[in-house]
Amino acid sequence: MTDSVEVPAPVRAPDAAATRAGSAGTRAPTPARRDVQAMRALAVGGVVLNHLWPGRLTGGYVGVDVFFVISGYLISLHLLRELADTGRIGLVAFYSRRARRLLPAALLVVVVSLVAMVLFVPSTVWDRNVGEAIASTLYVENFQLVRLAVDYQAHDEAASAFQHYWSLSVEEQFYLVWPALFLGFVALRRWRRRGNDRSHGLAAVGAGVGVIVLASGLAAVVQTAASPTAAYFLTWTRAWEFGIGALVAVLARSRGGRPVLGTSSAGALAVGGWLLMAGAMVVFDGRTAVPGAPALVPVLGAAAVLVAGESRLRAPLDPITSLRPVQFLGDISYSVYLWHWPLLVLLPYAVGSHGLAARLAVLALTLLLAWLTRRYVEQAAQRSGFLKAGRLRSLTSTAVAMAVVVGLASGVSVESARRADAVRAGLISAVTHGVCVGAGALERECGDPYQRPLIAPVSDVDKDFHNVAGCRDDASMVVAGWKPRTDCDFSGGDAKALRVWLVGDSHAQHLVPALAEAGRRHHWKVTSLAIGGCLPIPTKQAPGAIEGRSEDVCPHFGPAVDTAVTRERPDVVIVSVSSKREHIDDGTGRPQVQQYVDALSPVVTAWTRQGSVVLAMTDNPGRTGVLDSTCTNQNLDHLETCSVARSSVVRLGAFERATDTLAGRVRGLARIDLTDHVCDARTCRSVVGGVNVLHDTNHYSAVYSRSLGRFLAQDVLSAVADHPVR
Repeated sequence: MTDSVEVPAPVRAPDAAATRAGSAGTRAPTPARRDVQAMRALAVGGVVLNHLWPGRLTGGYVGVDVFFVISGYLISLHLLRELADTGRIGLVAFYSRRARRLLPAALLVVVVSLVAMVLFVPSTVWDRNVGEAIASTLYVENFQLVRLAVDYQAHDEAASAFQHYWSLSVEEQFYLVWPALFLGFVALRRWRRRGNDRSHGLAAVGAGVGVIVLASGLAAVVQTAASPTAAYFLTWTRAWEFGIGALVAVLARSRGGRPVLGTSSAGALAVGGWLLMAGAMVVFDGRTAVPGAPALVPVLGAAAVLVAGESRLRAPLDPITSLRPVQFLGDISYSVYLWHWPLLVLLPYAVGSHGLAARLAVLALTLLLAWLTRRYVEQAAQRSGFLKAGRLRSLTSTAVAMAVVVGLASGVSVESARRADAVRAGLISAVTHGVCVGAGALERECGDPYQRPLIAPVSDVDKDFHNVAGCRDDASMVVAGWKPRTDCDFSGGDAKALRVWLVGDSHAQHLVPALAEAGRRHHWKVTSLAIGGCLPIPTKQAPGAIEGRSEDVCPHFGPAVDTAVTRERPDVVIVSVSSKREHIDDGTGRPQVQQYVDALSPVVTAWTRQGSVVLAMTDNPGRTGVLDSTCTNQNLDHLETCSVARSSVVRLGAFERATDTLAGRVRGLARIDLTDHVCDARTCRSVVGGVNVLHDTNHYSAVYSRSLGRFLAQDVLSAVADHPVR
């Protein structure tokens, strides 16, 4: 999506002298191919429309795949020409051109987005944005997103203003290694031939690129099946798409400027290519295994159009692809891509709306800013005599500019941490010492729980469920590389203190502050055993929301929990899982309730027989689309917008219904429910008692969780009274 190497009409053989001058950086650019510009327009249009209206153009994201093919083709064509004319590739000159072409606009958008974030976005949600701004500036955003996806909570985070830089990061990493690979292929061929015959260079490059395409394509298929999120962002699972474009360039150079196909065949191929690209945008959706085998559809479609463009002067779709609006969109496609996403993320904070009008405003502003950026930043940087005066000047200037942007983002990060710590301290103090704060505001004596103004927007640190005073992680327990155990001792040395364990997935993790607060109030010893996405019982788990977790980690977690509970015999075991997400697959195909009954029965029976009281926690309301922290932060003056009818979101899942079935058979098993301390009789809201209920779409904020502590303690003590501990 970033490359804009200008390519003349392919049927005209390039003038050798002009080509040599161009490789030295002195030739005036030739006009861009209209079909390539039209492909850019289709690609960026698909991406933007998919982001603005994801339910309408469900596969528009394949525009990125098309961009990768175009970049592979154009850069490879340029490198092959330079190799043919000079026998070498000027790496410093190449990287300098890339820096002048790409970085000024990219860094400008990062800076403007950071400023807009500081002006319009609550400081308590700066943290992740700043981290991704730095990663984007350094062109490692794709790896940053892979890293974030390792965290279960990250799956439900609000989008950052910089995450679209992942594809730019992939392209920059491609540009970094591609020229060196070409030189390596040619050098290897020459070494094998013990000669300096340049005629063998093209074959060597073609063979080398072919190997990369096959290896990367296989990696993409395997990685997409194992971990789709990682595969989507990783450079080596995308390299084959660049490689397909490079093979088209090799084919074009091998023809020496002659058409690859006859005019009629090329026209049919072009039409087929356009249909494949457009069809993928319409048919594909979020479940399509891209960049696995299905990605061949848009990739081969793009390659077909490029091959056809190397074969004819006119084609059936030329009257459409040559239209001025299409060419204009192709010209500004890079800047359109850069601007559309931060506008989509940040504008709702500024205008307090994310409806149709706001999205249309995003579209209009994107086009305006893209045109201005193309004219006054992109083109100006490419023409700059200062930047072109010395080979290293572009690279040096770029490095300095990147350092300045990283410094700016780091400063924002420091201020973000300072403000977040102050907010957190204030919230915890309010919850600890105030009765009508957070969940306590739903008590009758507190009056209207929604009249109290929001104390502070949800903070990124508000999801750090384990950062609780009096608690420590226990490194002695390791499950498939994870350390799931946290211990909190509030007993004051009392050997008879109640020992309460919390086991489960991330919906147990978000209750750690609640249980710690309960333990602090009543001097308990508290332990949590939790891994996001994993059921805490020995059972075969269906693949869940976290790729690979249910296959690689969860089979070890359930037995480890069972062993620990059996060995240490806690007084109370609270089981909390995301009943909407965690499913069992015992191979029978029976309803989930029945499978849960069979999986839970032997475990809870054994635990209760040894003297433990087992309490199954009712899952919290979430995934409503309006109860998350993003809704809160974008509607600070209209928090009533972030509410939903209780009846529409509070339903018992298979886990709860299975528990109710077993409670009649197993003495010492009961279900507890905190929903009345989250929602009132009719409504569930994003803010209660001045505190955000959720920090994302379905996990309690750590502060609200803490406010639930006294109510959780009441439920535990009531259950213990009904079923005396040993």
